[in-house]
Amino acid sequence: MPRPAPERNGESRAKARPAPKRKPLSPEEKKRRAEAARLEKERRAQEKLLRRARRRALFIASLATALVFVVLYYVFVGVSIATRPDGREDALPVVIYRGTASKEEARLEVEEVYFKGNYYLPLTVLEPYVAVTEFGDHSTRSFSLSDGGYATFYLNSCDALICGVRVSLEGESFVKDNVLYLPADFYRDKMNCFTFEKSTALAAWVFTFREEVTPAFRMAAQSPAERIPYQPAYDQTPVTPPQA
Repeated sequence: MPRPAPERNGESRAKARPAPKRKPLSPEEKKRRAEAARLEKERRAQEKLLRRARRRALFIASLATALVFVVLYYVFVGVSIATRPDGREDALPVVIYRGTASKEEARLEVEEVYFKGNYYLPLTVLEPYVAVTEFGDHSTRSFSLSDGGYATFYLNSCDALICGVRVSLEGESFVKDNVLYLPADFYRDKMNCFTFEKSTALAAWVFTFREEVTPAFRMAAQSPAERIPYQPAYDQTPVTPPQA
């Protein structure tokens, strides 16, 4: 039997045999395969929908968790602000004395004198001791003494003018129920006839009128030419006080 001719590379190869012809699919097999393909397509579609639903559920859960944390944070901040100590728990009432008298003339409770961490006294406390003339408008309140000295207070501000001299008080002056409230340091440091001292024995702050001196401002009264002019019309426009 003759040998096959050698290939160019020196190797001999047998001729490929023709593949057997596939039998045509029966109608039942075609139907079965079509059904399997349809089911596979539906399965993939369901898996895709399930993945989307899971991602949506995860997003909603994350958003809800974030909202819960935000709400809890603001609740915490609100509670902290509401319960934050403002010094009132240690604040004391104010008792008013005249000179060396041993009997108090008036007593003001904490809620009447303690605002925003400062002690205040209404201008009405001067009435029994000092003759004052009060005037003002919607942004300022002023009063003058019999010697011609005057003080002007810029409402809701620490700024003031005393006999034309600009000063800064320890707290903002304000109007409450149409009464001017001034920080206690004004009476203690800017007037010569009052003292304001803490008394451990009385468990109170003591506001005392010094009878031995003529009421005046500690700033020297200036001449009319030197004073800062101020002639407002009196207007009882309500002014919002600081919250206690």
